[in-house]
Amino acid sequence: MYQFFLKYSIVTFLLSSLIIPLIIIISKKFNLFDYNDGRKIHTGNISRLGGLAIFSTFFGIYIFFLLTTDYRLCCSTTLYSAALIIAFLTGFIDDIVNIRARYKLLLQIIAAVVAVSSGLIINGIAVPGIIQLSFGPMSVPITIFWILLFMNAVNLMDGMDGLAGGVTIIAGIFMFVISIINGNMPVAILSAALVGSISGFFIFNCPPAKIFMGDGGAYFIGFVFATLPLMGISKTSVAALFIFPFILFLIHITDILNVMVLRKRQGNHIFTPDKNHIHHRLLGMGLSVKKVLLIIYSFSIVLGFFSLLLLNINKKYVLMVLTLIMLFIFICFHVLKTVEEKIAAGGKKKTDRNGELKETGVYSHEIIYK
Repeated sequence: MYQFFLKYSIVTFLLSSLIIPLIIIISKKFNLFDYNDGRKIHTGNISRLGGLAIFSTFFGIYIFFLLTTDYRLCCSTTLYSAALIIAFLTGFIDDIVNIRARYKLLLQIIAAVVAVSSGLIINGIAVPGIIQLSFGPMSVPITIFWILLFMNAVNLMDGMDGLAGGVTIIAGIFMFVISIINGNMPVAILSAALVGSISGFFIFNCPPAKIFMGDGGAYFIGFVFATLPLMGISKTSVAALFIFPFILFLIHITDILNVMVLRKRQGNHIFTPDKNHIHHRLLGMGLSVKKVLLIIYSFSIVLGFFSLLLLNINKKYVLMVLTLIMLFIFICFHVLKTVEEKIAAGGKKKTDRNGELKETGVYSHEIIYK
């Protein structure tokens, strides 16, 4: 059986890895390079159209899946296909012509509304014997917010070579495993295909990156992670089935909320680019890019196993485990802040040869690949 899933993953991987070099050549010919802003740490001319390979290979295998298998998705495939295209084009157009944030948000909402219209909707949360909560008329806005959250979470995560690609590969693998456990074969197949598509891109995105996924790739991947689990809600009453992608991205979602609060306190717009994200902060502590990636990948794997635990423990312990996960994330961010403060205090105390105080420059965000 696993050879069946492996086939989808290998096909998308090979196609994606073959398309990426062509995109790099085209980007150089038409000068389609990534622009630097307040949150990016790269230098040089690098294509930002890697999302095209991810989308085209996944969407192609998705259509092949619909036409050649007996599996059926629990939604309107026509509307869902349209939503996938809108989600990708929202970012891809911005990668080429740089559209304003308000218009991107409007297009994201349209993609989410089309997905909801296809039948993918969060009607409530149910954990047998613990909680039975129906969202009622709030189901639609909650589902739309859910989709927007993931689209923007992946996009804001994409601020360092190999970060978004590696984390979403890990998340995709866990989504595949959880779908297998729950017997949801369509979601398992599409998860395997998504992992392959991102992996083909990832080998060119490892530091130092030769290409970025851009907003097109980030929005598309976030949209898929938000919607695929919703195709399995009818198969289980356990809340964790659609909460698990939230857990997988929890450290990044928490980071985004933390950064937005900080920006608000500083009097800036919550979407103003800066270098206050967790990967920037770890770089500022003197860690290399590879070490930062290792740390964040490790946390993603730990959260993935937490997700598996939620699906396999006694239902009465679900809320307790969720509480432990939130506490784990809080402690991690508290430790990070404490270490930053100690490094900053130590830097201010260091002196030069004349005995005068000077800054050590530990927050210079210098890129180190060792």
